[in-house]
Amino acid sequence: MQIVIEVRSADGPLAAVLPLQLDITDPQGRPAEFSGAYAAIDGRLTVQLDLAPNDLPGLWTVRATEGASGLTAEATVNVP
Repeated sequence: MQIVIEVRSADGPLAAVLPLQLDITDPQGRPAEFSGAYAAIDGRLTVQLDLAPNDLPGLWTVRATEGASGLTAEATVNVP
């Protein structure tokens, strides 16, 4: 599963390297191994989540916090 995050202004993705903190949690609220610090290059970050067959099905939460502004966005992903 691929997650794409864009840090945008009104004109589109920001042309900068921006620090991002990703917090990915399973349906029970436990942190996933792909949580951590990343950099969005030219305002874009792509993370490949390689979920194991025994990972919990259900709604996983992805929360991205941009380090310079502290702004946060959150989305859920349904893992069958």
